[in-house]
Amino acid sequence: VGLHRRQPMPEYNFRVATMEDLEDVYDMAKEFYEASPYATTHEFSEARVKEVIRIYLSAPLNEAVVVLMLDGELPVGMIAGVNTANLFSEGSQAIEQVWWVDPPHRKTRASVTLLMLFEEWAKEIGAKYCVMSSIPELTELNRLFEGVGFRLKEQSYLKEVF
Repeated sequence: VGLHRRQPMPEYNFRVATMEDLEDVYDMAKEFYEASPYATTHEFSEARVKEVIRIYLSAPLNEAVVVLMLDGELPVGMIAGVNTANLFSEGSQAIEQVWWVDPPHRKTRASVTLLMLFEEWAKEIGAKYCVMSSIPELTELNRLFEGVGFRLKEQSYLKEVF
């Protein structure tokens, strides 16, 4: 995932997660959930979250990836995504599923590096597009996306139907 081309930042290291990282990835996914609007619409299921993480961690790298951000040996951030077919054009699209950085480590160049590594992964697997999600109220994050070349294309709406 482009990690061989980048020099680690002095205080952070980045690497592709493995099955041995399941609990750390789960813990960060849970923190993401608790801080997100999903906490008001989705019932949290430890079993389901771990099942999906296992799918990501065991999938071939051209299908899914989880990249960890470490402060020394301590995981303090991650980005996870999947590669899927694009309905409207040739090529696939890498879609971010979760991007989490522990609050004390946000607003650092390292947290942006997670985004750049995800984009590198998308290029390496031949995806034509990289899709990131945001909440409209997170104006600083939205400006970041626009500053590195992302453009708002649609908003999504959620309705429980089952």
